[in-house]
Amino acid sequence: MIQCPQDLFICDSIHVGESSLGGRGVFAKSSIAEGELLVIAEPLAFSPADADEGPAEHLTSNFDLQGNTAFQVEQYNAITVEASEIELPALPQCQLVVDEGTAIYHLPSFFNHSCDHSCSRTFRGNRIYIRANRDIAAGEELTMAYCSKYMTRARRAQVLEAYGFTCTCKLCKRQASQVDVLARLVHLPENELYIRLQEHIDDVPLSACNALVGIARKRGNTQDVVRWTQRLLDHAGQDDLAIACCLHLLNFGDEDDDGSIVKRLARAWKVRAASSTSYDEFALAWGQSSALQPLLST
Repeated sequence: MIQCPQDLFICDSIHVGESSLGGRGVFAKSSIAEGELLVIAEPLAFSPADADEGPAEHLTSNFDLQGNTAFQVEQYNAITVEASEIELPALPQCQLVVDEGTAIYHLPSFFNHSCDHSCSRTFRGNRIYIRANRDIAAGEELTMAYCSKYMTRARRAQVLEAYGFTCTCKLCKRQASQVDVLARLVHLPENELYIRLQEHIDDVPLSACNALVGIARKRGNTQDVVRWTQRLLDHAGQDDLAIACCLHLLNFGDEDDDGSIVKRLARAWKVRAASSTSYDEFALAWGQSSALQPLLST
């Protein structure tokens, strides 16, 4: 694997190879555990969110673009540096400091897209940290999401069109079969929609649970908010949605007698966090360091 100075850390368990998704991709040489740190990298070029020009403009004088224009390099390789995939409840003490903008990285640019991605990225400043968000088998291609999987399938397809491909991952295929279900429900009156969504919750779990939470919150029905948030958590990965669900459940006074919500929160945070320091910050910010600390340090 060709490494450049901006690749600060590369896990021994990964390598770059030819991908069935097109071009090259990143693969697991051996099994990888959920939460394992895979890559730390600084950008080859970075452009702040309020800049007039993209990061590729800074590459033209320092790198061989191999016949590509700066626009092409940026279009297919740029990564948006942002704090979170979805809005999280306010935890100001533990928010990572992120220089929002657009960046081009070396090794991270080899990760291909899947909406049902196996790796998650976080940032400190404009330095990127990539971790496995689930267990990954040897030989499996590692993927990241180029756009939020919590967008509608149609919106994701629109975003990915700019990258020049159509996603055919498991999530997209599954949601393609769910479109008719949602189309039949979306225009129903709220009361009927609330009932019908519950009937179809196994067909469209994320969309149905999210909508049910919204309706229950609008009605001020705390019991149902907790109920549907718990169901939403059942279908969430180890990502920002899981963190948001756990925090909502704890904020709504869920008893969590067996500590399962705190444990799930700790697991999701470990995948999202950029370093072990963040776990300490998180435990301190959440005010449950005695309960969280043993989980966060394992």
